[in-house]
Amino acid sequence: MVKRKLEEINWKKGSGEIVGFTMILPVITFIFCAMVAVAQVGLIRQKLEYTVYTAGRAAVVSDTKERANKRAKRIAKETLKGTGGGLRDSSIKTSIALLDSNKKWEKGKFVRVKVEAYVKAVMPFTSGKRTSTIVMMVERPATDERNVE
Repeated sequence: MVKRKLEEINWKKGSGEIVGFTMILPVITFIFCAMVAVAQVGLIRQKLEYTVYTAGRAAVVSDTKERANKRAKRIAKETLKGTGGGLRDSSIKTSIALLDSNKKWEKGKFVRVKVEAYVKAVMPFTSGKRTSTIVMMVERPATDERNVE
């Protein structure tokens, strides 16, 4: 039935052009939405990279690990708040892990800072949790003595 209807269409007239366009329109729409979704996720990924660096800098100049955690979380939330583009503000999580076996917060130790957030993109297969990590070295406390010249 459908095959016979397609054979009856005179493809050389304008009606054939309209039918052809309506058949290809969903494909064009899908490609356009896919390009928007890729750009959207790329921009949010870039913002996450900037945020993890900023949160890491705030953490490694802290005196204690507890203060570093608080500062990193606050900086990450403030930096990503209101970003838009499908990033959910309520899903922002920040974690700091010492990469040393004795887990002591002191100058020269390395820490891994991780910021993650859920992204609801235009296309369903590009939505999901996005994570960015960075390894930095603790800079404070510089010394136990307070009067260093």
